[in-house]
Amino acid sequence: MTYNILEGGTGRVDPIAEVIRLAGAEVVILQETTDTELFHRLANRLGMDRFLAENPRWDGGAPHGVGLLSKLPISRAVNVGAMDERFTRGVLSARSCISTPMRTRRSRATAMRW
Repeated sequence: MTYNILEGGTGRVDPIAEVIRLAGAEVVILQETTDTELFHRLANRLGMDRFLAENPRWDGGAPHGVGLLSKLPISRAVNVGAMDERFTRGVLSARSCISTPMRTRRSRATAMRW
């Protein structure tokens, strides 16, 4: 699921959590994650693992990023945007995997915000 939470979702953590919960999403990419504290509260409220790829805006404004929430443990995540100055917003690449005796579930996410 992808979700643009608009300007960091400030003051709307409960409604955002409810939308994600009702969607039944196992993996969520959040756009416009400008409020780090809200992002972590949202992940805690949903009981999901998280990774935030945050890059500062070049104009000196608030940091903008792309957030990943996952019901599966995130085994590897990289903020690709921090590696290349051409990216002015968050870019992430992540992988999660969980194995049980009966099956292996894998998830992969790559997201960027222009």
